[in-house]
Amino acid sequence: MSATPKDLVDCACAMLGAAAEEASYRAVCSRAYYGAYHVAKASYEELPSSGVLVTS
Repeated sequence: MSATPKDLVDCACAMLGAAAEEASYRAVCSRAYYGAYHVAKASYEELPSSGVLVTS
């Protein structure tokens, strides 16, 4: 079963409450980053021109 972007962000939020040292905060940032990354990647892939800049 794959984790969804929302699962990753929810995990980051849950971990944040217990974070007490740098390693924990880095783990929180990592989960949040990958949640945002996967949403951005999916949005990019849905662009009609695959994100290619078209100039006239």
